[in-house]
Amino acid sequence: MSDSRRNFLLKSFSATSAAWLAANWPAEVAAAEKAQAMGAFTYSPASKRAKWTPWRPRFIPPPTRPARAKPR
Repeated sequence: MSDSRRNFLLKSFSATSAAWLAANWPAEVAAAEKAQAMGAFTYSPASKRAKWTPWRPRFIPPPTRPARAKPR
């Protein structure tokens, strides 16, 4: 037996992951289809986005302006 502990763990985790995915595949597909049917994802409702729009440039730089370099 020339397998190392690392190879044993890798193979066992791979098998466990494959078994979990096989058991939960229908639920994962249904969740993905439901999310796709909902359309674009948003993190906040329109009322909150309108409230934060004037503040956004202070926290998130616009895409045309490069971000500042981080100090070392």
